[in-house]
Amino acid sequence: MRMPSAGHAQATVNTKKNCLRIANLFPEHVAEVSPDLTAKWGTVWEEIPEQYAADMEIYEHIATYLVKTYIIDEGNRGAGGSLSSRVATQDWSEMIQNQKARFSKSSEQKTKVRRAREHPYCSPYLTLCARTARRTSSHA
Repeated sequence: MRMPSAGHAQATVNTKKNCLRIANLFPEHVAEVSPDLTAKWGTVWEEIPEQYAADMEIYEHIATYLVKTYIIDEGNRGAGGSLSSRVATQDWSEMIQNQKARFSKSSEQKTKVRRAREHPYCSPYLTLCARTARRTSSHA
């Protein structure tokens, strides 16, 4: 059965809203386990400094958080369990797109938006990586 377009649009809004909620839980988790990373990234998702928001290191940590640490809240389908690989991948991608949108008009030289398939840790459809990460991997 096909959903009406208004319902589909609302489902998309809800999915993005939930992803942002999970994204905001990530810095809180990091604050509990790594003061060094918290010093770099801060404690609010939408305030992560550009130089770190564009660095694949943070997305490696987010991937681990989504797959191994995050537990679905009570009152939701799958409560007490982990995200499915499909949902974790969608959320990871949405978090990258969120940060990409924040810095799409950046003049910061260290930040470069490019096709992530050039980076060995990224899925082909993800698009935010740092130029410095690219340089590091090419010098290794």
